[in-house]
Amino acid sequence: MDEDRLKLRECLEGKPEALAFLRSKYQSLLTTALLRRGASATEAEDLLADLWGDCVVGDGDHSSLLEKYSGRSVVKAWLVT
Repeated sequence: MDEDRLKLRECLEGKPEALAFLRSKYQSLLTTALLRRGASATEAEDLLADLWGDCVVGDGDHSSLLEKYSGRSVVKAWLVT
């Protein structure tokens, strides 16, 4: 299992340091992707705040966006999509 998938699994186990790892690794790439798609810097920042917030494991009423990852692509490509 590659490091990204391992960190994704750790995120689902509720380990905040795993999400911090993914965020630090992909924040710049995702910002660039959003800017290239026409988002302003403020819009990109807001969208990424929502994205990372949706990746946090919920309390039962809220499921994590990461639970939708099927493993058919690399984590990087899935996040950009």
